[in-house]
Amino acid sequence: MKFERFVAFLLFLFYEISYNFVIGQTIEKKSDCTKLYNFINGDSKNYFNNCCSEIEIECDNEGYITSFNNNETTVEIPDLTSFPYLSKINKLKIPNNNLKEIPNSILKLTSLKILDLSTNGIELIPPTIQNLSKLEILYLANNTIKELPNEFFNLTNIKELDFSNNNIEAIPPSIQNLSKLKLLILDQNKLKELPKEIFNLSNLKGLGIGYNSVEVIPPAIKKLSKLEVLRLDKNKINELPNEVFSLTNLKALCISLINIEIIPPAIQNLSKLEILYINIYYYLKIFIKNKKIIILYK
Repeated sequence: MKFERFVAFLLFLFYEISYNFVIGQTIEKKSDCTKLYNFINGDSKNYFNNCCSEIEIECDNEGYITSFNNNETTVEIPDLTSFPYLSKINKLKIPNNNLKEIPNSILKLTSLKILDLSTNGIELIPPTIQNLSKLEILYLANNTIKELPNEFFNLTNIKELDFSNNNIEAIPPSIQNLSKLKLLILDQNKLKELPKEIFNLSNLKGLGIGYNSVEVIPPAIKKLSKLEVLRLDKNKINELPNEVFSLTNLKALCISLINIEIIPPAIQNLSKLEILYINIYYYLKIFIKNKKIIILYK
């Protein structure tokens, strides 16, 4: 009798383990879509439909969500503090959502490579941003950020940064840690100078510092030899160093609305230049041999 009870007990255990395993697998497969639908709809229902066909969502072959782009939908996003943990998401775009801060729920998505939180009301970047160590592209344009914490510069895989139209007053020397950076957009901030360390970013191809209060472009700019686009317009620059004209990979140069009195003849060295954005006053004073250049002015 005892033996029969023992066998029955073993069979019960086997059933429970098998059942939980199968159910667990099922839940795991549909969990990303369920979590997202629960988040958006504000419920706890168990959704069995596949969200991967939605225009704003991308999934891998196993059904895990890899991308969520709220730009592609008119759905109103609820409180982001409860955004679900999606283990394989690598692209998240949630602009125009009236955020005042980056919620912890987003900072736990450690698989992210692309994050767009532009055009919100974000005032500061928390030190825990360093948790997103795989980030390669970060868009935080059109917010109210004043400073960048030192921990931010631990994101050494970053290749593109857009901080345009914020309230940033200074760039820390630790910017040089971002050695993979190819695009740095700092237009429309409150910068008065550039740290010398910024010129150690030897992989930069695009640099925008337009509409700030920068007074001097140091000769060290020549170290950015891979630059293809340089925006310096609407600053307090009185003179361009000759080193600017040693950047022979430049394709676009924006120097309108600054205080320079003359454009040096050395501009002829920019043989790859295709677009030159200048004041009309200076447009009448210069002669460009390269017939491919499109001169824009205002």
